[in-house]
Amino acid sequence: MSKTHTYINLYHREPEVSNLGPGTRYVLWVQGCDLGCKGCLVPDSWNAQSGTRVSLDLLIKEVLTTPKLRGVTISGGEPLMQIKPVIEFCAKLRRQNSNLDIIVYTGYELEEAALKFNVQFAQLASLIDLLITGRFKKNNLSSDMIRGSSNQKLYFLTNSIIKSDLRNWSDGESYHVYGSHYFVSGIPIKDKS
Repeated sequence: MSKTHTYINLYHREPEVSNLGPGTRYVLWVQGCDLGCKGCLVPDSWNAQSGTRVSLDLLIKEVLTTPKLRGVTISGGEPLMQIKPVIEFCAKLRRQNSNLDIIVYTGYELEEAALKFNVQFAQLASLIDLLITGRFKKNNLSSDMIRGSSNQKLYFLTNSIIKSDLRNWSDGESYHVYGSHYFVSGIPIKDKS
């Protein structure tokens, strides 16, 4: 009997990011978003039919063999549009290395997500450490490095990430260069002056 593999459709993945959570992180940007926030930093991630299909087993292996990781951040696109593989990824990661913390960004408000995704959303919430919710609003940029816009809410779901960890969260944007191509990670922040 052959083993079946679960896949997730990704816009991008970056193994060493220091500005989307405390410490060094493996970051996944899922493909597909039905919210379409005006001013989105990655509108190319909206089309659910684009992206790269990646095996969860391969992703887990990549995460576990990346040295000095503090955790994993899942962004998008919209992670809840692929909630089943996101849940499976988080569950497998927890089983294989419970020391890595997990952050999930979603454009949905907490109540919206709970209604629309019901039991699956509760299951995901039980597997992660920090949930950041709410639509990105380009006219409401945040002055911190955690949220894209100040309307977004933070839910600390475990003690693995606590408010004091936010001081260890690098701000601004990072450029990841691949030959003649580059990828920008991070959250542009409003000028604090």
